[in-house]
Amino acid sequence: MIAARILMSILVLGFCSLVEAADKTAASIDQPTTVATQPHQVDTQPAGEITQRGDPTHLDVQLDLAGPLEVRQIDKQQPSGIDWATVFSSLLAAGVGAGGALLVGWWSQRGIRDSLAQNANAAELKELQAKLDSFYGPYRQLSEVNKLLADEFKSRQPDKAFRTLTLLLKEEWQKLITKPDRAIVSEIVANDIALNKLIMEHSGLVDSKLVPYLARAGAHFRLMELAYKGMLEDVPERFQRYVYPRQLDEALNLEIDRLTNRCEQLRRHSAQQAGAMASLEIPDSLRLPDWPSTLP
Repeated sequence: MIAARILMSILVLGFCSLVEAADKTAASIDQPTTVATQPHQVDTQPAGEITQRGDPTHLDVQLDLAGPLEVRQIDKQQPSGIDWATVFSSLLAAGVGAGGALLVGWWSQRGIRDSLAQNANAAELKELQAKLDSFYGPYRQLSEVNKLLADEFKSRQPDKAFRTLTLLLKEEWQKLITKPDRAIVSEIVANDIALNKLIMEHSGLVDSKLVPYLARAGAHFRLMELAYKGMLEDVPERFQRYVYPRQLDEALNLEIDRLTNRCEQLRRHSAQQAGAMASLEIPDSLRLPDWPSTLP
């Protein structure tokens, strides 16, 4: 709107310059021209006598001075025409002004677009950073701690296919392992409870493709707590499907990388439109196995 007003003002000034040039040209048409010449013949009229000759447009005045001098005032009309130099200079000034107004308008529009893009990028960056700080970061950190503890515990078991959940289903599980291992199991279960709380409180922040993974992980964490308290029966076949979904950790890493890369893009180009963020793609190698519909 501002650029349009500036452009209109420049065009009006250019038009006024054209009108002024035309008026100056028209005013110069009827200017009288005075010509002083030596007469080619001395008249015999008395000094100071004014004679009107046959041509009504000529007036001869004779003065008796040192020598015979004839002064004629001739109304000579100059040919009409247009002062093209003034016209072209006015057009040039109007064109330069219009170009300047367009440049100012374009620059203003660009500034507005950049400002809107910067605000949108800042809002998106804040949202993505909140997801990383409140859920993905803490979850991965605590999950990695639990993985290290579980690996330490499993490394001391003779069965390489050992799963902690199946051990806790046995009523005498505390008698089957050493005191240090019991302490490790207690820490693992405490972390499971914390991880399940993170899922329940921040599940709205995750991508929909991760919901099935987190649902199975939440069920595993809850059953680990119940088994640790001795509230489940010793039927390993029944609870075998509730073991921790190992595909979840790699799927979460893919999502964290996606969000982190997007944040870096928004920071590097904060004043540019970022476009849509790439969707989360989970490869087939990380697909969850089909959930059994019936008990074994």
